[in-house]
Amino acid sequence: MLFRPPDVRKENDMEDATDQTTMNLLCQHPKFTKELARQMRLKGGANRALDALRREFFPMENCVVAKNEYDVPVGYDMPKDKASLEAVFSKDQVSEMFYGDRAWECHPSCIGIDRTPGRRIMLVKVIGGRIDGDADRERAIAKMDKRGYRPAIHHEAYAFTKAHPEAQRKQCVFVLGSFSLRFRWGYIMRLTTNCGKLALLSYGLDQSMGPNARVLWVRKSD
Repeated sequence: MLFRPPDVRKENDMEDATDQTTMNLLCQHPKFTKELARQMRLKGGANRALDALRREFFPMENCVVAKNEYDVPVGYDMPKDKASLEAVFSKDQVSEMFYGDRAWECHPSCIGIDRTPGRRIMLVKVIGGRIDGDADRERAIAKMDKRGYRPAIHHEAYAFTKAHPEAQRKQCVFVLGSFSLRFRWGYIMRLTTNCGKLALLSYGLDQSMGPNARVLWVRKSD
């Protein structure tokens, strides 16, 4: 490290210390000067400027900087038959919501995303507040948008489990970036476990999520 990084955590509310870790990473690069560090500290760690510098100084594949971030190869495809899905998750642990040609719709923040197969950096993060409806959900998504993340869609969540099944075993993860309608009710994907088995389940948009619920996010490239 070229110089001691400033402690941005003292001035900003940064869950999981993601921004402090990013600052520590940037301080290892010769182009990141003390003056740049000072400017970032004054602006606050959780901002687009800090993340833009990280993307400029380090290639994306070398930038899994937070303890809850994961490097995930995504093909933007997902099998629609029970046998193939159970090969990734577990036998009798896949909801019928994911069989066949059921239509999925994207949250507005995910419409038009780049679906070119490749690597994506994903983050599993506690939402930090109860979600009891659309307004709460939109606030959570807007908060993460400011930090440079959008919600994952179902294809990305499937790829997440394929690449990091151990991460799903540790926690239940909700996927807010896409939903499917059934009898006029909306359902999202939930990655969880049942008696130690990986499970792919649906979760009603009308159901609540507690403050300790975890959501899967994708780091935005723009």
